[in-house]
Amino acid sequence: MNESVLISDLFLKMNKINLFLVKRIQFLAMISLFALILGQVLGQWWWFAELFSHFVLWYAVIFVLATIWAQSWRKRLIWGLCALGLMIWLWLPWQIAVSKINQYNLLWYNVNLDNPNPEAETTQILQAKPDVLALAEIDLNDARWQDLQTHYPHGCIHQEDSPFALAVWAREPLRDCRVNFVDGVAWIRAELADNTAIYALHPPPPISGNLASLRQNYLIELAKKISKEPKNVVVVGDLNATPFSPVFRQFVSDANVVSQMPNYMPTWRLFGLHIDHVLTRNVLAQTYALQWGDSDHRAIMATW
Repeated sequence: MNESVLISDLFLKMNKINLFLVKRIQFLAMISLFALILGQVLGQWWWFAELFSHFVLWYAVIFVLATIWAQSWRKRLIWGLCALGLMIWLWLPWQIAVSKINQYNLLWYNVNLDNPNPEAETTQILQAKPDVLALAEIDLNDARWQDLQTHYPHGCIHQEDSPFALAVWAREPLRDCRVNFVDGVAWIRAELADNTAIYALHPPPPISGNLASLRQNYLIELAKKISKEPKNVVVVGDLNATPFSPVFRQFVSDANVVSQMPNYMPTWRLFGLHIDHVLTRNVLAQTYALQWGDSDHRAIMATW
């Protein structure tokens, strides 16, 4: 009799826990759907709304859980379709293999201004054997980066003690390499021997209305310049925006470039967001991410 009562009480507690989880997950799914719509609809005009557009991977996970714990077939259908749609979006663009022999290897890396171990980072970069480096937040006042520069003596750099230091370095001479600015924030245009134009970008993070406005203007101005580029183009950078951001999609459209990385790929350690990009026009590139190093970003290799 006592055993029956204990078992009954156990089942009752499990049912209460399950009901608690169901209600919380369903509520979380509704909040996630609202945040997703808010980010996509208003994100182009309101910087705070755009912040909600980036977490598509997390929304997809929540929708999957809501599908599993749905109490009716209607809710299961709704959350299942939401999860399926986001998972397809995460896997885009479909990657196409490059058939020709690779001529160039370019490594983009936001090394982090406060990187604690430049020697190890240099070793990893040299092992990857890129022909060209595009680096954000590189601090040449730190002598530990000097060995890397000796292996890549050509190119140009904007050096400042801030996250907006930027460099493009190459093993062989470049046709051109120039540092330019939008509202005081650097960007670099370099030109390879085959006339391919390389753009290295690093706009401010949209963590306030002012910084979001600076990023918006930076991307607008660069999109204009890139769209008028008569040559083949490769754009790399930490754009402080994910592929799911309406601001990012507007930049891609205006610059007339396409992404060469799958949307799901995490490049920023915090939240696992994809904010480092390889974008091209008339260039079909293969991309892959190196292992995480001592930066909060991952290095991205592009070959074409």
